[in-house]
Amino acid sequence: MGFWRIADLRSVRTADLLVGLVGGGYQANLAIHNPWQA
Repeated sequence: MGFWRIADLRSVRTADLLVGLVGGGYQANLAIHNPWQA
């Protein structure tokens, strides 16, 4: 039971990290291509 809870938290944390990386890269791209938008 505890193991599955840890695994679920880990998967959620990994997904959140990926979303953060993709979102951060996307915002950086916007800033690079459109400096007035930043």
